[in-house]
Amino acid sequence: ASYMFYNARNLRQVDLSNFDTRNVIDMSFMFYNCKTIKSLDFSNFNTEKLEKMNSMFYFCSSIEHLDFSSFDTSKITNMSYAFSNLATITSLDLSKFNTENVMIMSNMFYHSTKLQYLNLKSFNTKKVNDFSYMFGSCENLLSLDLSHFDTSKAKQMEYMFQFCGQLRSLDISKVDTSFVTDMTGIFYNCSQ
Repeated sequence: ASYMFYNARNLRQVDLSNFDTRNVIDMSFMFYNCKTIKSLDFSNFNTEKLEKMNSMFYFCSSIEHLDFSSFDTSKITNMSYAFSNLATITSLDLSKFNTENVMIMSNMFYHSTKLQYLNLKSFNTKKVNDFSYMFGSCENLLSLDLSHFDTSKAKQMEYMFQFCGQLRSLDISKVDTSFVTDMTGIFYNCSQ
């Protein structure tokens, strides 16, 4: 399923209700640059074997809502760029995500400029080594509670919150930076 609708810039609608995804392990770049799609329904997706969803919705600039309530993410190792450059979406509820096997979260929400609310309460980050640019250029993000993030394996955090100018509340009280080798510009330009 990787690259399935890659660069389908004029695709406005796609019916995913009959997709048999029970053996799919890679959905990376699946909807990359699908600039005109406004919504996608994954309610019939079986993602129990899914391992990669990096860049899955990269540049889906018209998407207004994504529902992941039935999405099984327990085997996923790479979520880099998954929700990057979503230009219209204002909130994402990822509270059902199981991220216990994810190792890469770099650029995960990068440049999703209208994004204000993120629910990451269920995130288990014990295996993540790369958080670089994760929230970079999320210009309208209002608050983030990362107090439950386990960053003990983290090596990269560069520009993690760059250009988060509207951020009023950021709880990183339990973030462990013991093994981080790059924190360049982690809070770069976090001001109005």
